[in-house]
Amino acid sequence: MAAAQAFDSVADVRVVGDAAEEAQPVQGSGFNPMCIGHMSASEMKSKCEAWTSEEKCSGVRHDWFCDLSKGAECKHEKNNECLHVREGAADFYTPAICCVWVPTTGSVAAHCTLDDTSSDTLNKCTVSERR
Repeated sequence: MAAAQAFDSVADVRVVGDAAEEAQPVQGSGFNPMCIGHMSASEMKSKCEAWTSEEKCSGVRHDWFCDLSKGAECKHEKNNECLHVREGAADFYTPAICCVWVPTTGSVAAHCTLDDTSSDTLNKCTVSERR
């Protein structure tokens, strides 16, 4: 029996079956960037630290987080932004929370992280991270 093989991109996956069917990545599979709105700051940091590639951490496949405890909601039509719904007032968007890729420095290997020291220092998605 052949050993299991890990795939890092949709291009690495071959679909067996009807060639006319287009292979579509599964939501939450890591291939489609998406908003995650159900985690605490420490859970967000753990999620960031689990990602091992810059592409998934802060690149084209990165996810972003909305802090529900601050009234921020995921609205998938706005990448890297969170919606705040206000009753009787205009709704507004704020930058979402994004992981940060830290390049190799000396003996410290490159890694993905999130500053969770306080809710004010959580990494906000920047313009360069927006798609």
